[in-house]
Amino acid sequence: MTFEAFLEHYFTRKLNRCPRIIEDVEIRIANITFGFANQDLLKILTERGTLVAKGKFEKVPPLNEKIEQMSKEHRAEYIRPVAAFLTFERQEGKDRCLKYFADPNETRKVEDIDGQQEGSETVDLEARIIEEVDKALLGVDMVCYSACEPSDIVWENRHVTVHRRRIN
Repeated sequence: MTFEAFLEHYFTRKLNRCPRIIEDVEIRIANITFGFANQDLLKILTERGTLVAKGKFEKVPPLNEKIEQMSKEHRAEYIRPVAAFLTFERQEGKDRCLKYFADPNETRKVEDIDGQQEGSETVDLEARIIEEVDKALLGVDMVCYSACEPSDIVWENRHVTVHRRRIN
């Protein structure tokens, strides 16, 4: 079983055991993409790509050697996921994820879906349920955040000028 398959099974099982937010539906994950701690390697790869684009091929071999050396020395770090980006099939999946696996260090008021005043029995019950959800994954508590809207993302095809984007 791959780590992606394990994570999907593990996470959907946990979310399907959480109380519903709006709909009582089965939570399914549409896609999982991993993030890795390889920013130093990506920086050098970007530098190499810039040199190739500018036609400065004589400066590429030293970078290739550095990339090869870094890949060998830090392989274990570069292939270990440090974040997972989950896309859910339905809004209910995202809502449960953000409610029951929120960052405990962020102070937030428990949302009261019944319109009860803070301090009421409903809010206390909801806070207790959130605290009781098992958030551990491989011995570490999972913390979930909402991703930026797609319009806020700086896309990789930045070589397209603003003028060209407006034309398209």
